[in-house]
Amino acid sequence: MSGVPALPDHFCPRPGAQRSLRAAILGTSSPVMAITPATAVSGTAGLGKTTITAWCASDPRVWSRFTDGVVWLAFGQERTALEMLRQLGEILGLEHATGLRDEREATDRLRERLRGQSCLVVLDDVWHEWQV
Repeated sequence: MSGVPALPDHFCPRPGAQRSLRAAILGTSSPVMAITPATAVSGTAGLGKTTITAWCASDPRVWSRFTDGVVWLAFGQERTALEMLRQLGEILGLEHATGLRDEREATDRLRERLRGQSCLVVLDDVWHEWQV
């Protein structure tokens, strides 16, 4: 696991929501490559979206499905898609990841790097559609 935040000491389990999110992530029959297929968790600030997603990313059943790793990318308001694709490339050991010129090149190189692998990539704290 790379970058998955630890659960807070005050973590309060929500079994129904946790089962639903895990089922959505594990329910796909196609391999995960780059950023597809996507499952989204959305809601008002402070509801626990990051916490429940971190719980799911740390769940042993999720690990057993995504045997090539779980990667957590925290965006924030200002980060661009290219910046995060470069970061993902670095985490995955993609040669010359910091030198990727544009989103298309980054996506193509990452798609090739992830071919045949089962990897979960979590995009956290995405503020704008242009970031993804």
